[in-house]
Amino acid sequence: APDMDRARILSSGGKGAGGWLQANPSIPHLRMSSEEFSTAIRLRLGLPHPLLVGLPTSCPCGKSCDATGVHLLRCSLGGETIVVHDAVRDATAQILSGSLVHVRREVALDLPGPPPQRVRVDLTMVRDGHRTLADLVVANPLRHDLIDMASTTAGAAASRVATTKEAKYAARAPSDTFLPLAIEMFGRLHHPFDGLLRQAARDIHGRMGPTGPPLSILTTHFRQRISVALQRAQARAIYRRSLAVGASAPSQRLAPLEDIPVPLADLVTTLDVDH
Repeated sequence: APDMDRARILSSGGKGAGGWLQANPSIPHLRMSSEEFSTAIRLRLGLPHPLLVGLPTSCPCGKSCDATGVHLLRCSLGGETIVVHDAVRDATAQILSGSLVHVRREVALDLPGPPPQRVRVDLTMVRDGHRTLADLVVANPLRHDLIDMASTTAGAAASRVATTKEAKYAARAPSDTFLPLAIEMFGRLHHPFDGLLRQAARDIHGRMGPTGPPLSILTTHFRQRISVALQRAQARAIYRRSLAVGASAPSQRLAPLEDIPVPLADLVTTLDVDH
């Protein structure tokens, strides 16, 4: 559908969204297997995955299941959303651990309300005695209630889910700051998330001094780490879920990149969309 294609292309753009395409695989945390890379390419281009072809068109959750893997990644069943979320959260925490903030993961927090509630915030960051709460969300721009805006406005899906997160933490203590960390499943970073990565790069650049890498290199590297973490986790989640529903035998491997029938025009779009 045209709206789905437009939403997917817009979601694949923005600074760092295609970082996994340019990452140096000699660096362990930027490395993707050929199977993971192949799956990420298919997802970015909206192509069906061979392991998902032949799946029932109706998911046990009651919604339609597609062969591209989009539904499986955001389905409430199977745990794929948690796997992907946690991979991006952990990569973010590792980046921040080298900057000038003290970072903790999965911190229980009591919100005064009304009504009072206990939540578990993904990250807490303390800088100069001031605490920032950060909660991460991976947005699906193809979701039925988001696709209209996502197909016309870049980053609309991330902005909408970030607003929902802000409302959830509105009752936080006045001394705390809240930062929504939203990223769309095709790679686009919401500006506060990208701002956090840029701040971490400035912190580390300042600490390393003139002998360290340029600030632009650090910023690009951190965007690539998040990009790779997202796409690698999504590829693994698609593979795991396809096996769970009996779409393939456990011994079957994902198709290598060379087997993907990618039109040249689409591949050029994929490589140029970040610029």
